[in-house]
Amino acid sequence: MIGVQFDSGETAEAVQWAAFQRGLLVLEAGEDVVRMSPPLVVNAAEVDTAVWLFGEAVSAVAADPRGTLHAAHRWGADEEPVGG
Repeated sequence: MIGVQFDSGETAEAVQWAAFQRGLLVLEAGEDVVRMSPPLVVNAAEVDTAVWLFGEAVSAVAADPRGTLHAAHRWGADEEPVGG
C-alpha cells in the first residue's frame, strides 16, 4: 500500500476523482491522503501505467483544482456509499 499526502482533503478528493476518470482506482485515506493498493501480482508495465495515470491526475488537479473538485461533486463522488 502506498499513500500520497496532499495539502488538503479537497485536493486529495480531486486527485481521487481525476484518477478515477482516467481508469485508475485509488481511495482517500484520512483527511488528505490518497492511497494506492496494487495487487500482489503486478508487472512493471502495469506499475508504469498506474504511475503515469496518477501523474496525469495530479497534473490535472494542479492545473484546475476547483474544476476537478466541482466535477467530482457534480457526479456525487463525494457522497457516502449506500449503507456505508
